[in-house]
Amino acid sequence: MKIGISADFTLDGNDLQRLEEDLDFYASAGFRYVELRAHSLDLIVNGRLNRAAVAKVLPILERSGLRFTVHCPEALDLMEESERELQKDVVAATIKFAGLARVEIVVCHTGRILLKDGAVVRGNWPLDSRAVPGRDTILRRREQEARVVRELAEIASNQGVTLSLENANIDTGVEAIGYSSNLSDLVDQVMAIDRPNVGIALDIGHAYIASKYYGTDFGGALRAAAPHVRHVHAHDNFGRTFAPGASFINSLPFGRGDLHLPPGWGAIPYAEVVSALRDYSGLVMVELQPFRYRKYYHNIYQSLRDLFEAAGGFGE
Repeated sequence: MKIGISADFTLDGNDLQRLEEDLDFYASAGFRYVELRAHSLDLIVNGRLNRAAVAKVLPILERSGLRFTVHCPEALDLMEESERELQKDVVAATIKFAGLARVEIVVCHTGRILLKDGAVVRGNWPLDSRAVPGRDTILRRREQEARVVRELAEIASNQGVTLSLENANIDTGVEAIGYSSNLSDLVDQVMAIDRPNVGIALDIGHAYIASKYYGTDFGGALRAAAPHVRHVHAHDNFGRTFAPGASFINSLPFGRGDLHLPPGWGAIPYAEVVSALRDYSGLVMVELQPFRYRKYYHNIYQSLRDLFEAAGGFGE
């Protein structure tokens, strides 16, 4: 079973000594795979690869003996219309870095839909359809995203890279919503894109909150997505959205929101996850609240293996 850790290196990109120390720490905790955020290392500037930073970072990655995946900037929006080419350039630069670092998986967030009339997502109730733009607008922007991803898939194919589109989280107190928070919509989008090196980066925590928010079958959604899953993010929560305006520290005691807890700390039925992904043979990347749970990292690798194996394990 291939279990990795998402790097919580979000400090000054010039602090390369810290990067080396962090990679050593992850290795000491048992992880052999690490997910990097290229933008946190100053590797992308204005949609272009920063060659000076790449020249500094690549030797550190090579010396670590670890293997890597790369996550595109969280602010990415390939449905954004006014700066479409810039958004595309950012992903293309990430892919180029992945090729140089011999990385096979690049994770991208899907686009967001701005709500009408200053509406925000609130509470634990499905979004009022009156706040959502018309179907024609949503379909037009999703078709734009699909066209751009097809172009990026060709670039990625030349680098031996698979693009994995991540299902969105339900965020309350925001004025936009990711269409892919409903996992079935992301399945439809990946099928419409129809490229062999484009699949789903399944964020288990996001999928669980969305199943509670929309009142859908969690296991059923995972089973439907499973044939398209190329990457997995694992963490835990209690299936509740954040209270609007609440900070993480004030949400944690009440179990609200996308808490990115260590797997097994929340309410996600991981036995159901393993059952749905029985034939999956890719990476499971633990994605925790940055820096908060480092004192537990040496236990998380083995406890996650135990959790999955007790449920029957994934394919190899």
